[in-house]
Amino acid sequence: MKKFLCLPGEAALSEFRQRRLATKLSRLLGEEILIESQWVYLLSLSAELSEQQLSRMCELLHVQGELPSSQPQGLFLVTPRNGTISPWSSKATDIAHRCGFPELLRVERAQAFYLPADLNQLQVEKATAALHDRMTQSVLGGFHQAEALFTQAEPAALATVDISVDARQALQQANQSLGLALSATEIDYLIEQYQLLQRNPTDAELMMF
Repeated sequence: MKKFLCLPGEAALSEFRQRRLATKLSRLLGEEILIESQWVYLLSLSAELSEQQLSRMCELLHVQGELPSSQPQGLFLVTPRNGTISPWSSKATDIAHRCGFPELLRVERAQAFYLPADLNQLQVEKATAALHDRMTQSVLGGFHQAEALFTQAEPAALATVDISVDARQALQQANQSLGLALSATEIDYLIEQYQLLQRNPTDAELMMF
């Protein structure tokens, strides 16, 4: 049975970058915002690590301090997007294997941002948008939710986006639902090209574009 482990790391941002982010969020949310950040290491294991192995793993990852409660209020955990493996993960997992950790299936790195717990829903949505790149990242509200990063799901069936009736609306909806971040110019280009091809685009094609 696979094991999941969360380990705390160093500060994710320098003091300068943290102050700059706090200023940006304060302006965006309409009130003064204090923010803290740290790296969080997420491990998927085939077996539990012994006490000695865990100590060596903590040394390898520069683990520091402790994580707060399992689901602290005001937590925005920025992880790689579900279904993807970050370049950092590929390299770090390979290094760990070479350091004698065959039990490690994969290690990922996430950024934990701690904001005030009393933000309203609109402020939470604005903060979420500002803290991550929706093309490559996801935002979670609890450490335990990150275990889903290591779930291997069956590939979804190929889907098409019907642009035969209202091409612009169809692509705008796909842009939103797939998190593509397409600009208006790019949508115009896609409409033109697929009309020339006389067919609908697939979701895979849009993701690659």
